Amino acid sequence: MPYQPMEIVRSAAKDLEISDLDSAIDVIDFSAAKDHVIASVQRSNIEPEPFPYVILKNVFDSKTYDALLGLVALDGLFYTEEGGTGYTILRYPQTNYDLSTNICAFVEFLADDLTPALLDALRRKFSDCLFNWAEELRRRGLYIKPTEAMLTTEIRTEHHPYEALHDGMSAQFEIMRRTQEFVIPPHCHPVRELLIGLFPIVADDSLGDYGTELFAMKSGGSPDIDLTEFSYIAPDLLEPAGRTRFLRNSAFVMLNTAGVHAYKPPPQPRPRNYLYTTLMIGAYALGQR
Repeated sequence: MPYQPMEIVRSAAKDLEISDLDSAIDVIDFSAAKDHVIASVQRSNIEPEPFPYVILKNVFDSKTYDALLGLVALDGLFYTEEGGTGYTILRYPQTNYDLSTNICAFVEFLADDLTPALLDALRRKFSDCLFNWAEELRRRGLYIKPTEAMLTTEIRTEHHPYEALHDGMSAQFEIMRRTQEFVIPPHCHPVRELLIGLFPIVADDSLGDYGTELFAMKSGGSPDIDLTEFSYIAPDLLEPAGRTRFLRNSAFVMLNTAGVHAYKPPPQPRPRNYLYTTLMIGAYALGQR
């Protein structure tokens, strides 16, 4: 869907915010910041039910997290979805501001360095699950690469991964801002989106009533796997199986090929920001040309 830049209102206060963020980024050690994120993956445990997922804690070091909070405060960075549904996005390099060198470097680090490294660590965490997925699709004639390619394929940063025509893997980086509410019924992404991670960027835990609703398949019920990128699942096949929480410096990462999930806003909706990452396989790996 097309995106349009939000109107930028320049002011002394806004310029001061940029100056403060520039100074905050100046003290970040990007290599140490990446190691801190990878460590949060390595010490996590996979929850097997209702489908494989992990909850990461203390994901970012304090300096990096403070810089993320400053970044999402810059309204002019975001593009808005046409139609005015309250969905805005920071998708490098489509930033919408005259940024300092430090802020540009920080966004580039998040998109081009941290996100691929994070998703590489996550695919290794979920390696057994991904191998099983690959074998299942190979049996169905849908996946044309060796099973071990789940771990050995280079992960590329793609700013529009659905449009990328190759047989590799793509790391998608987006920072989302939601200002209006929506409902997504139970659904799954059965093939191309392997892993999805949602990282709240919030100052405290006051948005903890937000979260992702998880579902298990009832005994004997299973939707047919196909090449649909986004499939709704009939509610009569499902039973509720928990809910995640939108907490400070945490993350929810799920094996998306197996996960049926949904979203429903809490009784008192509020704006919120989060980092959204996706590990996708290219269409050509599925024989789509």
